Order: sequence, then C-alpha cells, then structure tokens
Amino acid sequence: YYLYALVFLISLGIVAAADVAYVLEDGSALSQNIVGAFRDLDLDFDIIRDSQIRTTDYSRYSVILVVEDVDNKAFIPFLDKPAIFFDRKIAEHVWRGTSASFSTGAIRIKVTNKNHEVFEGVNIPIDGEILIYTNPSAVHYLRIKPRDVSTLAVRSGGSDAIIAESIKEINNKPVKDLFIGAIDSTKWNSNMKIIFKNSLLYMISDVDQDEDGFIFESIFDSVHKFLDIRYSGFGNRFPIPNFLFIVLY
Repeated sequence: YYLYALVFLISLGIVAAADVAYVLEDGSALSQNIVGAFRDLDLDFDIIRDSQIRTTDYSRYSVILVVEDVDNKAFIPFLDKPAIFFDRKIAEHVWRGTSASFSTGAIRIKVTNKNHEVFEGVNIPIDGEILIYTNPSAVHYLRIKPRDVSTLAVRSGGSDAIIAESIKEINNKPVKDLFIGAIDSTKWNSNMKIIFKNSLLYMISDVDQDEDGFIFESIFDSVHKFLDIRYSGFGNRFPIPNFLFIVLY
C-alpha cells in the first residue's frame, strides 16, 4: 500500500521533504558510516555545509544532525527541531551551563541506561562496558551538565557523560536533543553503528515531523507515519480516518 500512496502523492505534485539535515563544515568529507546508516534506514538527507546554515529552511527536516563544531551554530534552530550532535562545543551551545572536554585513545564506553531505545540490539554485558571503535580514537564528554540532561553512557572508568539527552516541551511539542561523543565516525564498530541507527529512529519517532498535529503511536498510523515523514503537510491536506487503514491492511 506504500507504493499506491506514493504514486498517489506523485500524481498530486507534492514535494517531498528530507528526513535529516546533515550539517558539517565546508571542507569536510562525508562519513561513509553516517551515509550508510541513512541508506540502511531508507532516510532521505540533505547535506548542509557551514556556509549554508543561515539560509537553510529547517522546517523541511525531521531531525538535524550536526557532526562538527560549525561556525554558524547559532543559526541552527536547536529549540525547534530534534537534533543529534557529536561535538563538545555544540553541546555547550545547546545546553547552557555545560562544560565539556575530550580525550584521545578511547575505545570503550559504559552504558548506564541499558533500557534506552538507542541501545536496542546492542549486546551489553553486566558491567555495561562496550566497545565503540575498531581502534582507539577521540571522544568528547560532558564534565558538567544541566540537571535536565540525562546521562545514557559514560566514559570507561569514569562518570562523564559520552551519550546524553534532553527532552523539553517547547511551544507545546516535545523537542529531543541527543549528544553522542563518539566523534570519530570513521572508526565506529558494529555497536556504535547500531547505536547511531537507533538514535536516528528514536529522534524521528513519536514526533510530529511536519507540525500538522499528527503524532504516531498506533498501528493504524503506519501509512500516515510513512507519508508524514516523507511528505511534509500530508496530515493537513489528506487526513485519513483509522477505519480506512483497516481496509488498507
């Protein structure tokens, strides 16, 4: 039925919005692990370079991914859109009062919230320690953070947050921010690749992607969810009652 819906929308000339705004510096290369995750999850993405940040319409995106400390970070609407970010400087910008740092030679983290969605499918031992890199590399972490920022994983042998999140209600809608301090995506191992994919799905799920009042929590919304993520404003233009979903199934 997804195919029929897609053909229907194309015939109406509706322009699709992208799922992810992939934000990075002007001269940086794309990460194959990040792009591979988008493709594995069938997520559309646009590349937003630092010099394009000020002129980008972020209302077109479900989530913003910021992988570096871009100069124009002040023009990214972190208060309006769910965002994933890797760099400590971005964390300090998003979460006022945060003090962050970095270390080199890291290869493990300790998961402190094993039941969180971002760790689904990751084999976590009793002590919570998991490998995140194929070879030792740099990590960013939060030494001091606001009380409303929850720690999901910490440095191996320490207590500084390497994965953390906040969920705030802004303008009557939930806005998630997720910090992942495993900044060297070129060395992610299978655990970290799973965590990143889970993070993308977590950030997109249960959020009204196009702000049309539809949030998806039941099986009857599967078609509408697909369309809402892919085609901005579908819920406003073509509301579909649940009984029609039953017919579709």
